[in-house]
Amino acid sequence: VRELDCADKESIFEDQDVTPRQWDYYLNALKWLGYVILDEERACYKLTAEGLEVASMNEQQRLFHMACRAFSNEIFNAFLHSDNPHIPSGARTRNRLTAESTFDRRMQTVKAWKWYIFNFFENLEATR
Repeated sequence: VRELDCADKESIFEDQDVTPRQWDYYLNALKWLGYVILDEERACYKLTAEGLEVASMNEQQRLFHMACRAFSNEIFNAFLHSDNPHIPSGARTRNRLTAESTFDRRMQTVKAWKWYIFNFFENLEATR
């Protein structure tokens, strides 16, 4: 997706190993990170300026940038030193995670992202 291009879900993920069931999850993550916006008038998705910058990076740089962005969030950040941190109710409210079932699902997502990112960089370091 180039700067002025608008793409639907199918074309965004056509070269990726992502199933149609996962499209919304990944698009929402990209929107949350600030890399993609929905152009509601044209019913398509566009990369933001930062999304274009990240898209031009190599895999290691891209993942590092995404990790920095994600873990700057107060809830993600709490998971840096613990897999089961105490999340204050104010943080849950600010992050729109007041429903218990949503909160539990998001905490599993945070743990999975942490595991993936840490393993990626550990494996990268081991191959050097």
